[in-house]
Amino acid sequence: MNLLAFDTSTEYLSLAVRRDSIVFKYDMLAGQTHSQVILPEIQHLLNQAELQLQDLHGLAFGAGPGSFTGVRI
Repeated sequence: MNLLAFDTSTEYLSLAVRRDSIVFKYDMLAGQTHSQVILPEIQHLLNQAELQLQDLHGLAFGAGPGSFTGVRI
């Protein structure tokens, strides 16, 4: 099963892509730049995993608690 997981509820941006049993992950101290870096970094992880968005079977996300703006992204 191929999954994309992300959390933007804190000052850290955390991303992971699972392709079958292999996990590709990315973490960074994003501060207030989540919305600027999340899409390019998701694409980078998908490229590493040799997947396209349409290959994903599900999404997982951190629902908080966290900053209001961070949870909305």
